[in-house]
Amino acid sequence: VVLAKPMVRVVLQYGRFTADDADLVATLLAIYAFSIPAWGLHQLLARHFYAKRKMWTPVLVGTLFTLLAIPSWLILYEIFGIEGYALASTLIMVAYSLGMLVAWGYDSGWPAVRRLLPALGRGLVSALAAAGVGLLVTNAVTGDAPMSVLTGIGVGILGGSVTLAVFLGTSALLRSPEMTEVLRRGTTS
Repeated sequence: VVLAKPMVRVVLQYGRFTADDADLVATLLAIYAFSIPAWGLHQLLARHFYAKRKMWTPVLVGTLFTLLAIPSWLILYEIFGIEGYALASTLIMVAYSLGMLVAWGYDSGWPAVRRLLPALGRGLVSALAAAGVGLLVTNAVTGDAPMSVLTGIGVGILGGSVTLAVFLGTSALLRSPEMTEVLRRGTTS
């Protein structure tokens, strides 16, 4: 989300690919980026069912949300254009992952879900804080001015560093045991 605009401009804004094209692609990339955590959660939950040889659960949940996706794409595309299509895709992926979480709760018991929800909440709060501050910094530096490749790389490094620092700081403030474990494992490997 934070690096969409500078990185798209650096990588794609050449020749006939204008600043307006770069802005549109960056907007779509930022919208789709919100589905990344949902994809990660889906991957973990689907493997639970595959390991238990219950392959039909992810298939049935996925089919249900695919059927919901089609009218969502049509309606939101009609209202918001291509951004609506991206938004519908992201919302459906988030809903699908939540559907898988409910299926997992029925399969594994709700205590497992109740243990996972605080971790998801801490991650969400940390990510939103990091993205908010990172966007403020990158937008303050770049605004709408055209970017050279070097400027885009510099903004990418600055925005990425600020975002990472805020994420780690927020995780520390929330006393995230998940981040503590990731950092512990990172220093021992």
